[in-house]
Amino acid sequence: MTEQLYNYSPGQNVLTIGTSRVEGFGPDDSVSIEPGDDASTTQVGLDGAVTRTVITNPTGIATISLKQTSRANRVLEALLALQLDGANGADVAAFYYKDAGSGEEHTAEQCFIERRPDYAFSKEAGTREWRIRLVNWRVSYTEEVAG
Repeated sequence: MTEQLYNYSPGQNVLTIGTSRVEGFGPDDSVSIEPGDDASTTQVGLDGAVTRTVITNPTGIATISLKQTSRANRVLEALLALQLDGANGADVAAFYYKDAGSGEEHTAEQCFIERRPDYAFSKEAGTREWRIRLVNWRVSYTEEVAG
């Protein structure tokens, strides 16, 4: 079996929230996405009968780590201000993330801020970690990846 070399270049990845491109990521993790729930749960009765419950939670949680100096913090603060003012849906935006190397895409028809970051001010510039709830989160691949 021939191994192939794949390049991972995080600077080529793209994140947009609404119509705004998000840039200025922190030095380590930039974006992590996790399911809003497990895909299923299992219950085993005293007699050994097994029941699986399929959970249909189409949400996800995106954690976005930005440098303290990133202009994207302003964009997310503005989105949060709309949300807190009861903007009647004006605060809800689409979410799009693409890993340019693998073609992996994460999309959500709607997203909103679930948790604002902690704010710390130190000797060196820090990071801001935003939690974004993704509604109708989907994962797809735009390119065929050889195994």
